[in-house]
Amino acid sequence: SILIIKARYPHTIINLTVMTLGQLMINLYSPSSFALFALASILVSLAAVPLALTKATAPAPVQKVKIRLRHLYRLSPIGFVGAFLVGTQQGAFWSMAPVFAERIGLTTFAITLFMSVTVLGGALGQLPLGRLSDKLDRRYVLIGACLVAASVGVTIRFTTPTLGHGILIFALLYGSTAFPLYSICAAHMNDHIEEGGFVEASSGLLLVFAGGAIVGPLLVAPLMTQINAYALFSFTALTQTILGLFAIYRMKMRAAVAESDRTRFVDALRATQTVTPYGPEKEPREEEGGEKNPEDMDDPEESLASENMPDDEAPSQPHQDDTKSSNSNGESGEAPKER
Repeated sequence: SILIIKARYPHTIINLTVMTLGQLMINLYSPSSFALFALASILVSLAAVPLALTKATAPAPVQKVKIRLRHLYRLSPIGFVGAFLVGTQQGAFWSMAPVFAERIGLTTFAITLFMSVTVLGGALGQLPLGRLSDKLDRRYVLIGACLVAASVGVTIRFTTPTLGHGILIFALLYGSTAFPLYSICAAHMNDHIEEGGFVEASSGLLLVFAGGAIVGPLLVAPLMTQINAYALFSFTALTQTILGLFAIYRMKMRAAVAESDRTRFVDALRATQTVTPYGPEKEPREEEGGEKNPEDMDDPEESLASENMPDDEAPSQPHQDDTKSSNSNGESGEAPKER
């Protein structure tokens, strides 16, 4: 993990990679025992240790922003609608994929392997698709990823009984195309956001994504009950097809963003799960003698007024001998310091 962080890989990739190991850890103990919950609690506690020991400066507090969902939709309909649809499919997958795997007869180890391979595919597919979207119109990449993910879902839907271990290959393909969809939608939103609006866009998309993640399981669970377990991938294929068709429709309504005006996909990937500014901030240089006293610094408004004032009206500098004056009681005191 240290090597990955030093290489500045986006935390989304780190998160998905480690989640692969988390799925496999279910095989350490019985899923119905308390041991796995205790282990998870220990790991969460250990995760706070590096943060407590770090000497890095805490980021500046995020300025309060108002999330304008209608405004975000007007800026990027694909980014907005895509975040919701991707939320529905991923919410449905995360909650119901283990149920699907159990109903088709997989053992506990096979279920964890199925989930791990899918998540690993999601980690591997982020950067290739993202870098491709930096060079091409992101909507082309989005449409292609939706097409492949939907095709793989339909294949799993109708051929699972004959696939055997081959289902793991399709799980890898599904994860590598379905999981990066949200990051591509976020990058497309960032291409159209105004300066200073990234916090609003990131938090707004997360809110929309969360709404979809709530709706997805509520829709797919009854389908799996009334039809069969394979309805899960019929549902995900449907949402991916709708997103792809919507992207095709939007391509006729708006021209592509020039490559020079696009934000980097890596920047969008870092911001897909956080609303905290992640970029390094430049600190003002300090004089060799130490930090400047704020009271000794020139007032920018007074300096600007002095520069714009005619020479005969400019305030005169106090003479060196006039640093002291007498008050009405004859007591001497220092004159006010010039700012």
